[in-house]
Amino acid sequence: MKKILRLGGVLFLLLMIMGVGSVSAAAKYPTGDISWIIPYGPGGGYDLYSRAISAQLPKYLPKKVNVVVKNIRGGGGLTGVAQVYKSRPDGYTIGISYLPSPFVTQTIQGVEKVGYDFTKMTFLAAIVTQDQGIYVGAKTPYHTLKDLQKAEKVRFGTTAIGAKTWLDTIMVGKLFEINVIPVPGYKRSTEIKLAIQRGDVAASIHDPPLLHSEIKEGVLRPILFLGSERDPLWPDVPTAKEVGVPGIIPLQRMVRLILAPPGLPKDVEGVLSSALWKALHDKDFLAWAEKAKYPVSPMTSEEVKKSMLEVSENFEPYMDYVKSQLGK
Repeated sequence: MKKILRLGGVLFLLLMIMGVGSVSAAAKYPTGDISWIIPYGPGGGYDLYSRAISAQLPKYLPKKVNVVVKNIRGGGGLTGVAQVYKSRPDGYTIGISYLPSPFVTQTIQGVEKVGYDFTKMTFLAAIVTQDQGIYVGAKTPYHTLKDLQKAEKVRFGTTAIGAKTWLDTIMVGKLFEINVIPVPGYKRSTEIKLAIQRGDVAASIHDPPLLHSEIKEGVLRPILFLGSERDPLWPDVPTAKEVGVPGIIPLQRMVRLILAPPGLPKDVEGVLSSALWKALHDKDFLAWAEKAKYPVSPMTSEEVKKSMLEVSENFEPYMDYVKSQLGK
């Protein structure tokens, strides 16, 4: 009995030491550079937001370390998500992602196939909630939604099958009764915009700030804003609500969010969440956003979790349809 008691005492002491050690290690965080994974190539909205935020983030960390951005292309943004998911949960790898596509694709294809479980990610914050818009090339014959609906077929440029532009395209086709032909394989929005200007495809779907310069130059034309209120950049363009298809609004709405691997220690999560929240309200970051015409509407981690539940509810009636389109 005495031996058992002594053994129990030793085990308790070891656990106490381990606990103290873990607290001590967390108190030292961060001690080295933090990697910020961008799941797309340079130049798009994810890249620009990431670089602007990561430039301010070191100001608000307990110790000044570098935040190093890394562009990891592939899978329409899903390869980068998988890399964040598989990284060590120590606070030295974070990334930018979005709702709804990674979650919807995982739900349909399964965790093993996509290489991540989005529901288990550590959500740190969200940057902005954005509604998308349908646009076409200025040389196309399409000027209104009715023009698209009357067309025999309309080729829409998208990134990978299952990614955001692809998902938006098939849902727009279904709800607006447009015979859309998704043309996947473009690596980022810049390539899609150039393809439309060349005439390789006729249309696509993105958020208005990403299209501002080309629309101003007259090489692209906005057709329909998929939100409920008119966008300030597209004041003369009707909304989905105005044309009588409000059902598309929650399906196309994108939440740009910042996440970390599952199992991130709560104290490290707290450090990162706090620092990111301050960076998202930093005057220099907000000045950049205003100049670049990139909206900012931060959300807490709890609000992001609530958004994911809403995505699940909104897409539930369409899961079989999305699955059928993935199989084509």
